[in-house]
Amino acid sequence: MADLTQKQKDSLIILRGSSLFINGKVSGQTIEDVHLRGAFNSKDGLKGELVGYTSASNIRERTIPENIFSAIINSDTGSLKKTNFTKFLKDFQFNDYDGLLPEFKGYEIDENWIDDPSPLLRLRLLFKGDKLYGVFHARDLNLNSAITIKVKCGFYFSTFSQDDKINKELVNSFNEFITSVD
Repeated sequence: MADLTQKQKDSLIILRGSSLFINGKVSGQTIEDVHLRGAFNSKDGLKGELVGYTSASNIRERTIPENIFSAIINSDTGSLKKTNFTKFLKDFQFNDYDGLLPEFKGYEIDENWIDDPSPLLRLRLLFKGDKLYGVFHARDLNLNSAITIKVKCGFYFSTFSQDDKINKELVNSFNEFITSVD
C-alpha cells in the first residue's frame, strides 16, 4: 500500500518521476506512470494498491523473511530469545496468532494475496514464554539447530526442542487447523 495525494487517489495514477511513500517514508521513485488497482481512505491517510511484478534478480536477499529468520537463528545458540526477534516481527509485520496450544504464543505472516486471494501462512513462530520453540513454514529454511518435520498440506515444522510429546501435540493441532481452512 502506497501513501497517496488526493490527486493520485482521484486519478488512480502515480505519475512518472514521483516519489513513492509507504507509511510516510520514501521507498522509491516511479520510472513510468503507475496505474493503481484501487485507492481508499484509511486511518493512516489515503492509500493505493500497487500491483506489479519484478525479476527475481531485483529482490534483495535481506527483504526475504526466511533469510532474515535463518540468519537470526544461525547467528548463535543464545539467539532463540524473543527479544532477538522484536525487530524482525515488526519489520515484516507479523500478526499475533494462536499458538496452537495454551502455553504458546504465535506470530504469523501469510503468503501474498497476489498469488492466492485467500493466502495461507508463510511463517508462524511459536514462543513458549520468552523462548522460540519452533516455526511452521511453507518455504525452505536453512536452520542449523532445528529438527524439521513435514506436516500436512506441504508445510513444515522446525522445532528447537527435543520434547517429542509437545512436538507431536503441536503438529497434530496444526494439521487439524490447516486441513480445516480453505
